[in-house]
Formats: sequence, C-alpha cells, structure tokens
Amino acid sequence: MEPYLPLLEGGALDDGVVRLTPMAPGDAADYHAMLAEPSVAAYSVTPPASLEDAYRRCRYTGYWWLSGQRAEMAVRDAGSGAFAGHIQLMQVAPVLGQAMIGYSLLPGFRGRGFMTRAVELVVGWAFARTALHRIVAGTDVGNAASHAVLERAGFRREGVHRKLLPRPDGTRADDVQWARLRPA
Repeated sequence: MEPYLPLLEGGALDDGVVRLTPMAPGDAADYHAMLAEPSVAAYSVTPPASLEDAYRRCRYTGYWWLSGQRAEMAVRDAGSGAFAGHIQLMQVAPVLGQAMIGYSLLPGFRGRGFMTRAVELVVGWAFARTALHRIVAGTDVGNAASHAVLERAGFRREGVHRKLLPRPDGTRADDVQWARLRPA
C-alpha cells in the first residue's frame, strides 16, 4: 500500500527553474539561517529555533512524510541547487481530504516567481498523487507578498480569523484564509 503522502518520483519536483527536494539534515544550517532572517521571522508563528532544533526537524522529515503527517521540502534554484527556501504540506487530515501549505523564501530569491512555482509544484503533486481535494493556507493580514503568491497559484481568499496569529512583539494579527480545490 502506498503511503498517504507518496515519495517524490525521482526524489524531486522540478519545473526547470525551481527544484523541490525533501528536507534533509544537510539543509539544517540554511533552514535555520532563513528562519532568523528578519523578514521571515516577522511572519513566523513559532518562536525562533536553535540550530539544533532545525537539525532535529530536518532529521525527522522522512518519518513525518512516510507517516502521512507532513511533507517538508527545500526550495532550490534548479540551475545551481542553492537553497532558496522551504515549503511544507502539513496538518494533513485524510478524513477531510485537506492539508495546509506553508512556505518561506530567502530575500535573494524573491521577485522571481520562485515561491509561486514551488506552490504550484506542491499543489499539482498533491492533487495528482494523493486523495486531497482541498489545500488551504493561512497568512498574516499584512503579508501582501504571500497573498500575491497564493492568488497567482490559483488560491481564493475565504475569510479572516481575527487576532489569531501571534507576532514576535506579543501582539496578534488577523489570519487571512485561502483555499484551492482539486479541479473537477
């Protein structure tokens, strides 16, 4: 029996510009540095992680994937292989046929369509290889760049959860909810 979140054919998703590979321990330093980047940390809902925490997360990725809990991938420049960011399919709920997508991108790779491509690759893979019929995303109301990514990737805004997301300064932000449905 194939796992609910099957492994990537050929070990990656690739469109010639962006390559997505399963996160691995070798990605921990880049992942940790990305999370510490101020423009990424500003929209993070989790406290800053240590390098050890990042390593542990990268080490557990295979288990989480095979157990159907989440799929975590490094976003890479397809030409150079450089680490550009992170994307994940998480909160997988087979009974609902729903999962949540989340992502972060290093500033040096922004403005070139990398994250839109990465989101399209993950959603395309999920709809082609799993029983998921709905992919959702939650974004800080002030994160216009993430809103634009989701719109370009075919997501529709569904609503707002008021004061849901904790911010690093102790305040809370509204959470704009998005969804993309499996094509009929």
